[in-house]
Amino acid sequence: MSEREDRKKALPGRDEEALTRPFDRRILRRLLRYARPYWIVVALTITAALVLTVAEVAVPYVTKYGIDNYIVTPASPLDPDALPADTLAALEEAAGKGLVPVEGEGEPKILLSHEAELDLDPALERDLKDAGALGKKKYYLWTPPGDETPEAVERHPGLFRKAGEGWALAIEDFEALSTEDLVEVRQGDLSGIGQLAVFLLILLAVQFVMHFANVYGVQYAGQKAMHDLRLELFSHLQRLGVRFFDGQPVGRLVTRGTSDIRVLEDMFSGLLVHLIKDVFLLFGLVGAMLVLDWKLSLVTFAILPFLLIATFSFRKLARDAYRLVRSKVAKINGFLAENVSGVAIVQAFNRQKENLSRFKVINQEHYRARLKELYIFAVFRPLVEVISACAIGLLIWYGGGRVLVGAASLGTLVAFLSWVQKFFRPIQDLSQKYNMLQAAMASSERVFQILDEPEEIQNPAAPRDPGPAMGRVEFKNVWFAYQGEDYVLKDVSFRLEPGSSLALVGPTGAGKTTIISLLGRYYDVTRGAILVDGEDIRHMDKEALRARIGVVMQDVFLFSGDIRSNIRLRNTDITDEAVVRAAEQVMASQFIDRLPEKYMEVVHERGATLSMGQRQLLAFARALAFDPRILVLDEATANVDSETEALIQESLERLMEDRTSIIVAHRLSTVRRVDRILVLENGRLAESGTHGELMEGGGLYRLLYETQTLSKA
Repeated sequence: MSEREDRKKALPGRDEEALTRPFDRRILRRLLRYARPYWIVVALTITAALVLTVAEVAVPYVTKYGIDNYIVTPASPLDPDALPADTLAALEEAAGKGLVPVEGEGEPKILLSHEAELDLDPALERDLKDAGALGKKKYYLWTPPGDETPEAVERHPGLFRKAGEGWALAIEDFEALSTEDLVEVRQGDLSGIGQLAVFLLILLAVQFVMHFANVYGVQYAGQKAMHDLRLELFSHLQRLGVRFFDGQPVGRLVTRGTSDIRVLEDMFSGLLVHLIKDVFLLFGLVGAMLVLDWKLSLVTFAILPFLLIATFSFRKLARDAYRLVRSKVAKINGFLAENVSGVAIVQAFNRQKENLSRFKVINQEHYRARLKELYIFAVFRPLVEVISACAIGLLIWYGGGRVLVGAASLGTLVAFLSWVQKFFRPIQDLSQKYNMLQAAMASSERVFQILDEPEEIQNPAAPRDPGPAMGRVEFKNVWFAYQGEDYVLKDVSFRLEPGSSLALVGPTGAGKTTIISLLGRYYDVTRGAILVDGEDIRHMDKEALRARIGVVMQDVFLFSGDIRSNIRLRNTDITDEAVVRAAEQVMASQFIDRLPEKYMEVVHERGATLSMGQRQLLAFARALAFDPRILVLDEATANVDSETEALIQESLERLMEDRTSIIVAHRLSTVRRVDRILVLENGRLAESGTHGELMEGGGLYRLLYETQTLSKA
């Protein structure tokens, strides 16, 4: 088993079904903590949502006020002969509050103005009902400005009666008036409606501003929170040990920082914006309806059990459908990624038709799962509309009857109809946001799984400084296992003086790369110790340790950018002159100078436009630019041809000059000039010496060397 397989075996797999786990309050609380630094914005957003709720609830009430006080104008006549003396006296005392005397034979002496808002004694109110005042003809009271008789009264003297300082007109007599007379008579009502219209415009403006503040505030806090979470995730990934990455597909980790964070952004922007506003709106509507008319409210709420049954049924069905769709999407993504990565093999073995057939099956499964989800939503949305329509119909039937018998006003019924339409909207929105919340919970759990991954290699509480970098390396009785007691290195000891060179050779899986990983402290030794410049590396700062070590890997990794940025890796301490000097010393400038943009030449992902040898030379220039005291070459020439290898040998010699060098090599011809060669076998140090000494010894090294020589011949 290879060292890489050992590392993978040491890591348990992740459960991808975590995305289907139910709602978890702990995860939500942890997620909301990222919005805590922006609590002022959140508080202002909640305030805006509260004001928005008040404005939305107030609009139907303003409409109700206008209908009842300026359009319908119900004024009730009172017959004083039908009232007890004490009641009549009480009414006369209240004449200044809307009870006005009426002059004229055959007409009642007192009218209750539609503008009056009297808090009548219960006994007085009972007397009014007993007198039948509420069931008689309605009157409209008009108080024009000035002392002169209005033109409408002069034109229609039989329609008007003097009422205090104003005039009274039976509402059904409106038909006898011309348009001009109506405008004159109802000028106050027209003015009142105009004022209400202005007030409604102000309310709508407030709604616009508060809605903008609510949406922008939640978006701002959400984006900042996700910005911080994404930074924390990336920073944590940078600190995690190599052991973690050995068992994690790169695509999965990229998804955590992109797609999963995007889902959380959608939750903040799409869910919380509506959630805060909808919750406030629900409570505001319930309160307003109960205060205005509790009987109509109970009729409205009678439909809620049916809505709750539909909502809970939908939630369960939608959750199952969502899980199925997510699993099918995962299969499609996995199949696509696998085939795109292995497209060369697919084409080489003519497997296009077979793979297309497999993809058709997977794609069809996703299509069916998606249709099932759409079907559930297609049933639920009209069902809620039907329930809402039933509530409106019930309200019209019961509320209309109450309006006809005078138990409720027309404006109250109109306000309730508007409120009912608003009442069902947030309930429908909340149920439809369930999938979004579930997706956010799943994404949060996956992100937090990474954030909860412990940082295996940690800096000591008080790092020690070994002093100036010399380049001395010592392994003292080092044992190491990736898992349990399955040791990859067994009691390995050697010492390397500053400026000397060392080669590590041996069969595959002998432990060569593990030694390099332990030296950079990407893993900690199981037993023993590794010293750099006389100090145990476990007592050193990780960054300080790795600054002393330069690594040139077998598979050179180049980042998207340009030649210059790939040499200095955006280290501003390395000047442009130092970059050019390093490239010239390792002979990389020979091909760089031929490029159209030279050091500013664009480098695509992983250096796809450069040859293997060119990438290797850039890696040498990178190592030289950072000027480490310890140089590690891990199979640095394993993937280049013999001609390219000869070209870079001179670069290697310049790179290794005055540096402690450790070379891991399969091509034994490349290590004949090193000061010392260590031969590893099954994790143990089998042989040690120079090339000549090991060839004379006739051991494993000579066998490996002669085998390679014969294979070339």
